[in-house]
Order: sequence, then C-alpha cells, then structure tokens
Amino acid sequence: MKFSLIGILCGILLITSISCSSDENPNGDIKLASKAYLFATTVNGIVKRYDINDGSNKPSINISSTSASKIIAEGIASFAVLSLEPGRIESYENLSIPDKTGSIDANTDFTSTVTFQHPTDLEKSEGFYVVSDTTDFDGDLQTEEGRILIFKKSETGFEIRNMVLTDFKVVGMEFVGEDLYVIKSHSNKVAVFRNFLDSYQVFSRAVAEKTVRIEGALQLSSLDFENGTMFLADMGDPGINGDGAIHSITGFESKFVNTPGSNIIPAVGQLVISGNNTQLGNPVDIKYDASYNAVFVAEAASAGGRIIAFNRADSVEGNISPDLSYKLSGVTSVDFYTE
Repeated sequence: MKFSLIGILCGILLITSISCSSDENPNGDIKLASKAYLFATTVNGIVKRYDINDGSNKPSINISSTSASKIIAEGIASFAVLSLEPGRIESYENLSIPDKTGSIDANTDFTSTVTFQHPTDLEKSEGFYVVSDTTDFDGDLQTEEGRILIFKKSETGFEIRNMVLTDFKVVGMEFVGEDLYVIKSHSNKVAVFRNFLDSYQVFSRAVAEKTVRIEGALQLSSLDFENGTMFLADMGDPGINGDGAIHSITGFESKFVNTPGSNIIPAVGQLVISGNNTQLGNPVDIKYDASYNAVFVAEAASAGGRIIAFNRADSVEGNISPDLSYKLSGVTSVDFYTE
C-alpha cells in the first residue's frame, strides 16, 4: 500500500506551526498507515517517538544508555539501540508509552554479551544484529583496522556469533539482500562484502570484494537502500556547518558492479541535494521509505540538531528546502516504522 507523505508532513508540521493544504496532495485522498512512527536517538541517551498521524512527539523516553548512536524500530513501542556509553546493544520491548508531556524512564529487556569501545553503526538482517566498531586493536593509530560483530538475539540477550576483522574502519553499513555495503571511515568510499552473514567463521578476517568512490562526496557517514536506489549522507567537511549533502543513485547495484575497483561512480547519474536552503550541515544518519518516497535525515550541525525530510526523494535535487524540519538537540539517528 502506498501512503501520502503530504498527509504525513501535515501531521508532523503541527509541531512547527507550518500548515499544509490537502490540495497539495498529488495522490488524492489516500489514507495514512494506521500506525506510523518516526523514531530518533540523541547523544544524551533520549529516544523520541513521533506519531506521524497526529504530529505528537511526547513523551521523551530516557533509556539506559547515556549516549545512543543508532536506533532500529521494531514495533510501535519496541526498538533496539546501539549505545555508545556503555558500548553495547540494548533492546526495549513493548514499552508503555503514555500520551502525556514530560519524560518516562525505560529499562532494558536485553543487552549484548560483548561490549564495544567505539561502535559506529547497527544493522539488522535475517534476525541477526550487526555492529561496526572502529576500536584500535594494535595500538598503532596510523593503521586502519576495525571489526564487525554479528549477534543473534536469544531469550536472554544478544549473543555474539562472529567477530570479523576488517583492514579499514567502517562508519556506516547497509544490507542489500545478502551483501553488506559499508562506508570507509573519513572517506567517500563504499565497499562491499558479499554474502556477509554466511561467509565468515567465528573469528575471521574479511577482505572487501570491491571498493568504489562516490564522485562529489567528501566524507560519507550513512547509507540506506530500497527499491534499487542507494541514498548516501555526506557530511562534507565536519568543521563546516552548511556543506552537507544527500546523494541518491538509482540502479546502484549495477552501477557498482560495472565500476572498476577503486574507481569512481560519476556525478552524472546521481541526484544531489545540497546548498544553504537544505539545512544540511553534518547529516549523520538517513532513512529512506519507498512507500512515502521520502528520505528522513538526522542532521547534527544545523541549529544544534534537526530532523529533516525531503519529499519525492528519488527525483529531487539541488538547493531545495526540506519538506519537514524541526529541532532535536544532539540527534544521532532516525528510523521509520509503519503498520
């Protein structure tokens, strides 16, 4: 079923007192999902859940983590987060979230059995939870080694199944089928590990099949794939607020395969959202939803933190204003859940 992002935005934009007209809906009177939520984490260990249908965002959920970097929405009141402090996966299930202002405290149901020093991303595929960690193992800061850990959720917690060493640090991950695409730290490079969940022993080393560069990007931070299109967040220069961008590449898998190793996916054929109107400074996480054809962005620099979104995400580009923008101080990640 397809849903109307215009209707969604009209609900969310109640938060910012911006109005919408039903005449702006190009899809006509299409019902929203009966349950639709946008989840976000902050550097202060707070989870926000926005009810897309009515625009409410209350209350704030205080989790065990004092700093969370990634969220995976698993239900209308259930989610997993990657905690920076302490470094672990935390699961929260079937929370009782009242319709009131203020905040509530949530206790973890499950945590991972192994902790991390510098976790950067959390992904889920086929019931497995995958964490990238940029911990320096050999004491040499000049080397680029890292690791990716694979966990299986049990009745008692997240139990580690594999620890895969990599010869570079990974800051973002995305499963496309059975293949894991990753971003190399501090670069515009994307690499792929084929058939990732089934290719490695309990403790092993992985070598990426291929690495390509994304022309026009400076420092990639996050990626998300759906319906053949890869969306990539580019922080630009982290010290500059205002040079962030979102790149979208249709037919990504074939373009990746047909690009020689260590070569460039050219700017021609990409759609890029960037410029002063976009409010993109340091986008740290993105989530695309094809049903709504919208890309949601956790933007860390603009106004101290914002969640922004762009409608018609697979076809727009340039220095455009977001269709949604509201403040969330210290935002670190976003995810989208509908029923």
